Amino acid sequence: MQENLSQVAIEPKQTEPKQPATSPGRRKTYLYIILAVAIGLVTNIFIGLLVDADKLRRVFAQVSWDLVAVPFLIYLFLSFVDAIRLKMVGWKCGYILPFRACLSNSIVGSFFSNVTPMAAGGQPFQVFHLQKYGMPGKIATNIILSRFVVNAMILMGILLIAIPTIVRIANTVASAALVFYLGLGLTFLFALTFLAILIQPKIVFWLSKALGRGPINRLIVKLSKRVEWQADLEKATQELRSEIRSLWSKGRSVMILDIVLNIGVIVMQGLALWYPLQRLSEVAVPFFPVLITFVVVWQVVFYIPSPGASGGLEGMFVLVFTAFFGNDAAMLTGIIMWRAGSYYLHLILGLVVSTVSIGRVKTPSKKTEQKISDNLNEKL
Repeated sequence: MQENLSQVAIEPKQTEPKQPATSPGRRKTYLYIILAVAIGLVTNIFIGLLVDADKLRRVFAQVSWDLVAVPFLIYLFLSFVDAIRLKMVGWKCGYILPFRACLSNSIVGSFFSNVTPMAAGGQPFQVFHLQKYGMPGKIATNIILSRFVVNAMILMGILLIAIPTIVRIANTVASAALVFYLGLGLTFLFALTFLAILIQPKIVFWLSKALGRGPINRLIVKLSKRVEWQADLEKATQELRSEIRSLWSKGRSVMILDIVLNIGVIVMQGLALWYPLQRLSEVAVPFFPVLITFVVVWQVVFYIPSPGASGGLEGMFVLVFTAFFGNDAAMLTGIIMWRAGSYYLHLILGLVVSTVSIGRVKTPSKKTEQKISDNLNEKL
């Protein structure tokens, strides 16, 4: 077929009515931002009170703009990389998204992850945003979930290679050993669960059947508002497996490139954290332990019920890096600089982009939507 979906590039139409600035959703977003900043500020002040004031003043005297700018620019660059990945995978699903849509999806998706407890808001927004550009909900959901699965597999591979380093860090930082082993366990649990699901989706049905009795079943029905949640879960798992297999069968080179870019993203995130620590430390700070600490702690802090894991993330990194590299003043200052560039400035960027982009997006016309649907049915 000469005409296919790769030639249907949809631009959103102007303009859907924007939410009022004082809407409940917008007010909740502002509240989460205020909470994230307040909790982070209080935590850093508390840790600062435990550090020698003279040492802290000496370290702060060395602070320069690049300690904030480099993490900010790295994370901004990663938003562009993430947008490229989304555009590539969307293209292999037969749908061309405007690059600015992919970029806003990346920036605002990260924004909602950063302002919601346990990073719960990022992926649902990304699916919603792709739907607003005319992508069918099933395809949008499977693209976002497949990328999540790929990321889980990559993290497991990195941590398998780094087990000796993890044991060494955990033995050095006795108070953080539980967090390290918990992070390792959670990473393996998620990755192996997804791997088992992809190999045999019936595992989900067996697990749901075992859990779907008595009070657990009632709780799940109440939360999901679906009596037949087991059948829905099995169907969704089958569809996810089929979608991932389809992506790999039709676009293996694109998926391999996506994996390479994903690995690059993780390494660059570690580099953003390492840079201010290395600049301020009086001793050499090896990159690999910083990268592994970042990956392991990141798996645990998602369960801290504060927006963007604010407070807990800073405290955990200061605890680990001080025990491992010494100089608590330098470690605290480095973490504050990294957090300012990679998190707080990106909250401002995400808020601006979300305000501008969400109101501009409008669902394509029914005629265009039908054309997309027909082409999808032929291609998938």
